[in-house]
Amino acid sequence: MADRDISKMKKVVCPYCGTPVNTFYDKDAECKGVFFKCKNKKCAKQFELRI
Repeated sequence: MADRDISKMKKVVCPYCGTPVNTFYDKDAECKGVFFKCKNKKCAKQFELRI
C-alpha cells in the first residue's frame, strides 16, 4: 500500500448520529459488505459502509 495523504481523504461517519468512525476513504474507493458499529454509546448501531 502506498503512502496516502490522509488530509485529502474523507472520514467515515455514522449515518444515524454523525459520530466519526476511525476509518478514511479515498474519492475513488469502492466498497460494500463492510460493517461498522457506532462508537457513540447512545447510538451503538451497526451500519454498512457503501461507497
